[in-house]
Amino acid sequence: MAAGVSNAFLNAALIGNGRGQLLSIELPPERRGRLQHDGVVFAWPERGVAWAVPQEIRWEIGRRNEIILGDVRQVLPMLLQQLPRVDVFFHYDLHTPEHMKWDYDLMWPHLAQGVVLISDDANYGWLRFCREKRLAGFLALNLSRLHAKTRHRITA
Repeated sequence: MAAGVSNAFLNAALIGNGRGQLLSIELPPERRGRLQHDGVVFAWPERGVAWAVPQEIRWEIGRRNEIILGDVRQVLPMLLQQLPRVDVFFHYDLHTPEHMKWDYDLMWPHLAQGVVLISDDANYGWLRFCREKRLAGFLALNLSRLHAKTRHRITA
């Protein structure tokens, strides 16, 4: 979630659709602390999780966006046991190849035909995942660091 910019856009889409729910997972601010990445200092404890989501979006989306504070490695497996289905998964989490591949591998079996897996950034974890799933056409789509794969079942 971080500042919540992507969250704001996803929630705006849900508002426009008039339906749907967004579950957002973020480490609690006290666990995240002050981080530095690419020369930028992120200070969630001072501003709070999702501070960039406009108040109008927060009011309109209401309870259809649940912000879950916890470690995704613990929270996501538990959520998947409770959810009847997942229509879209957006990986916007730790950008190490190992963690990204863990996310993709965990989610893939829960994505039905026509569902989209989106990843902010693509690295060796994305490439390995695509190779293992025989998604050769998606190996080199590093156009702007945002990737999506729709899960389709091929029948003979």
